Amino acid sequence: MILADESLSGLIVNALRAKDFKIDWVLEISPGISDEMGIKLAKKTTRFS
Repeated sequence: MILADESLSGLIVNALRAKDFKIDWVLEISPGISDEMGIKLAKKTTRFS
């Protein structure tokens, strides 16, 4: 699973999803969170180590 930052283009997110990558996009799940909170989210959901 990939956690994509909200600044990543939707075109890229959709292109990767079309190639069967499993991607959560911060813009869809928690827009506006701080970088620190994004890292905590990634760690909590095992997307980052």
